[in-house]
Amino acid sequence: MSRCPKGYRNPTDSCDGCLAWGDFSGRLCPTCYMFGRSHATAVCAGSAVSSR
Repeated sequence: MSRCPKGYRNPTDSCDGCLAWGDFSGRLCPTCYMFGRSHATAVCAGSAVSSR
């Protein structure tokens, strides 16, 4: 059984990672999803620098 009526199209949304627009199956576009799977999470080097 389908979760949406026949002919229903999911609304276009933006990717949480890169703000690309499209019809994605999750929160991220396929490119950001694969990048996240193949790279370790780290702290941004720019956030360690104090600005004056």
